[in-house]
Amino acid sequence: RPDPVTMQYTIREDRHMKMNDAFAIDEMMSKLLADVKPKYSFSKVMEGKMDLNIWRDTLRQRIRDMLGGFEDDLPDLNVKVLETEVMDGYTREFISFDAARYFTCPAYILTPDGADETTPVVVAICGHSIGINDIVGIGEDGNQYRGIEDAGYQKQFALELCRRGFRVIAPEMFNFGFLRFRHHMDIHPNHKSCHRVTMNMRMLGRNVNFYRVIACMRALDVMKERSKGADYPIGCMGISSGGLVSTLFAALDQRIDAAVISGYAVRFKGGLLENDRHCACMYFDDFAGIADGPDILSLIAPRPQLWEIASRDEFFPEFAALEAMEDVKKTYEWFGMPERFEQDRFEGLHVISGAKAYDFLKKWLMK
Repeated sequence: RPDPVTMQYTIREDRHMKMNDAFAIDEMMSKLLADVKPKYSFSKVMEGKMDLNIWRDTLRQRIRDMLGGFEDDLPDLNVKVLETEVMDGYTREFISFDAARYFTCPAYILTPDGADETTPVVVAICGHSIGINDIVGIGEDGNQYRGIEDAGYQKQFALELCRRGFRVIAPEMFNFGFLRFRHHMDIHPNHKSCHRVTMNMRMLGRNVNFYRVIACMRALDVMKERSKGADYPIGCMGISSGGLVSTLFAALDQRIDAAVISGYAVRFKGGLLENDRHCACMYFDDFAGIADGPDILSLIAPRPQLWEIASRDEFFPEFAALEAMEDVKKTYEWFGMPERFEQDRFEGLHVISGAKAYDFLKKWLMK
């Protein structure tokens, strides 16, 4: 019990305290992690032990299964434009569409002045935050941010993409912003529904990231419907949990021509599995036994991808990102296209950099 005056605990040197170190599970967990050998490592392709197309098809299907499967009977999009605002240099629309059974997803579409049906599209995927408002430049109070310096760790990157000439669609991510339980909305704009939804989904045999990925896929369907059959390049960009979704989205949806993954790309050991700071929604049943982070990221190859790696990222440590980077470099070298894999290593915390990302997407999508 704490001392009633100092509120400090007195440590008793009894047998229970002495046994703490003997029974701590650190070594056990390290050994369990060391035992894991991902079944679909890309190294097996490079070593000639597995055919490239079989590896791709099988791993993509395993990811779909891990997410809980993909429905064959997706509803009509049923797109509704709820608000349209003419801003300085662009138009911002707030829309909704039916992404899956029972799931109506809100999204912003940002269209720069002068864009047409052939202008490249980027799907902007937010991380843990107040949701899509944050990345289009709207703060907790509902007002537009005064500038990028007020825009938090995501630096209103969807709006920045629009200012660089891209059409942007930003679907809301499950558990944030508009897609939360009502009583969580009543608490605070930044109060998330992650824990309860993640646990409920596991009981239902589905991972919450299914709804995040399907929202992105269906967002592309919305833009395709709007473009009336015109062809245009497509990219995606996301940070943190949005980086996870960008990874899965680009790995599964071959319509993505180039991807930016910020503050996520790591080996699981060190990046996810030895870190107490992550939300439950970042994890999947048996993911480590199927593939490691670099293997999922190798599914994007040889399409161009750029990683943003912060020197002091408190969630996805730099060392785990650099280890993953070496693996994925070998993938692009194996394809004979090392120039398609780029990194922006910068000094700082877990934030969007943008120093290379916007130009990278311009290079590959605005040829």
